[in-house]
Amino acid sequence: MSNPNTNCLEGMQCPRCGSYSPFRITVTSVVNMADDGSEYVSGYGEDWDDDSHAWCPSPCNFEGAVRDFKKDPESA
Repeated sequence: MSNPNTNCLEGMQCPRCGSYSPFRITVTSVVNMADDGSEYVSGYGEDWDDDSHAWCPSPCNFEGAVRDFKKDPESA
């Protein structure tokens, strides 16, 4: 089967279990920070790249960098 991810997760697949999504990715976002809390600044989105931490929440809990999810999955 070809990879069905053609948008935000284009080419990504868990290298351990072969799942195509969902993945949890640590992102950088922009917030207005004040002493009493923070507020998300819309329009900036969330930034992540091949070095960002990512993990497959189920079923295998594989953790690595986004680049690890762009490699061919391990053979079963």
